[in-house]
Amino acid sequence: MRLALVAFLLLAGCEAGPAVLVDLRTDLVPGAEFQEVEVRLERREGSAGTEVDRARRGVGPDERFLEGGRVAELSAPSAGTYHVRVRLFAAGGRLAEGATLVRVREDAVVSVRVERACAYAGCAEGQLCEQGECVDEECALSTPGACGETPPCETVEDCPARADCADARCDEGYCFFAMREGACPPTDYCDPQRGCLRFPEQADAGAPTCDDRLVDCDGRPEDCEVNVEVDPNHCGGCGLRCEIDHATALCASGVCSLLICDPGYGDCDLDEASGCETPVNTVDQCGDCGVTCAALETCTSVGQCRCGPRFGTIGGGPACGADETCCGDGCFDLDDTESRCGDCDASCAPGERCQGGRCACGSSVGAPGGGAVCDGACCDGACVDTARDVTNCGACGVTCGVGEICQAGECRCGSRRGATGQPACSPSQACCADACRDLPSDPDHCGACGVTCGPGEACTSGACRCAADAGEVGGGPACGAAETCCPSVGGCRTLDSDPTSCGACAERCGGGETCAGGACTCGAVSAAVGDGAVCSVTEPCCVSGGALRCVSPPACD
Repeated sequence: MRLALVAFLLLAGCEAGPAVLVDLRTDLVPGAEFQEVEVRLERREGSAGTEVDRARRGVGPDERFLEGGRVAELSAPSAGTYHVRVRLFAAGGRLAEGATLVRVREDAVVSVRVERACAYAGCAEGQLCEQGECVDEECALSTPGACGETPPCETVEDCPARADCADARCDEGYCFFAMREGACPPTDYCDPQRGCLRFPEQADAGAPTCDDRLVDCDGRPEDCEVNVEVDPNHCGGCGLRCEIDHATALCASGVCSLLICDPGYGDCDLDEASGCETPVNTVDQCGDCGVTCAALETCTSVGQCRCGPRFGTIGGGPACGADETCCGDGCFDLDDTESRCGDCDASCAPGERCQGGRCACGSSVGAPGGGAVCDGACCDGACVDTARDVTNCGACGVTCGVGEICQAGECRCGSRRGATGQPACSPSQACCADACRDLPSDPDHCGACGVTCGPGEACTSGACRCAADAGEVGGGPACGAAETCCPSVGGCRTLDSDPTSCGACAERCGGGETCAGGACTCGAVSAAVGDGAVCSVTEPCCVSGGALRCVSPPACD
């Protein structure tokens, strides 16, 4: 029993961790463009990684990885986050590389994409290649496809191929190329830029002999160690290196030929002897031979025409469409764009339309590319000077307040300036004598500038008011020219003749007295103007002895 338990514990302690099954997806051709694949599994610790497993194997021309194919089965020591790195090797060394992150809890299958655009990218340590561009590795692993200048493809039109044998596809934002069925003979594969090329393994014409394909290059004829049919260091003969400027060369049948140009170069003279002699990251050769960018466009390092934020496809020609023009900061249709009308430097005035490259306001039409018709703005089909027009001050429809002026496109009242598109005074105010006044309540400007209420009157809702008596809005004083405002007695009074307000508001004359010239009068006796009654309470004004006089009531006739 004890031995069985020990055996069980030993077996449990030796149990392998989760398996990581790695599939490769690439349109690079095995057996022709690469001969070996290496897969590394690295445990992530922060931004660093520790290798925990590795596998490497050869590939042959009968294999295809376009849709994905198993290349390795690795073992993770425990659950965690791992970095899966796949490298493809050609005869001349490392061809391309792809990587991804995987979180392992149990057996997992992970697919790694390696792009044709990244062949011989030569990225530095800490970088990965995406869409032909070397980008920060941490960025590429955490946000694939979003780290470089090259935008992801959206349709097959974004993936140009020069060769007729190639079918392009846009696969999750990446360009992949497959050989069109029957386009090349069985002995060949399809290079999407160069056409049908022969597989190196099928290049020989018969069974090799020591005098034919296998050659002695080290001075020991017994081993015949060099295959001059395919060896890039002894291509067609000892010491004949297969090297082509700015390109990856292929030795096949003892002949050195150009396999693929280095990024940024093209074989534009179609002469392999001169190699890939032409830089294809200029506006005259952008992404491919003979591909030119439009005026004012630039060419990125990976061969895309660019205009502002707009990118063309690699080798696909101008970034702007057929009906557009690059103006440096973007692509514009000069026929109907008000800010670029007929010319990149021609803009229409506010409110104008761009018609066929001409600015227009109402019936007025400018010359092609000649810029604005109006000096200020086009408002309701007419040119106005928005610097001075009080009904269109600074912009169409901006009306200054009553009494304000429009100066340099701003509504102003004296030293007071309105905010952009606003009068200087508030809606209830008017500009009177270079100052904002409240017309509903200002007795000096009641209802309108310069309209003054009379003494003692108030301004209410733009009308002068004296107690119960009110004038018209903006109509001036509530009381007449011969009247005085006496709020204490309820309204306007004529002080010259009103016995209830004689000479002054609320100065009442006594019983029987009259008011004349603002003085209370009883017969021939008058009080001073505004002094009130001439008679006393005990001696009212009455007729006595045939005349008005101040007497006690028993003496009145």
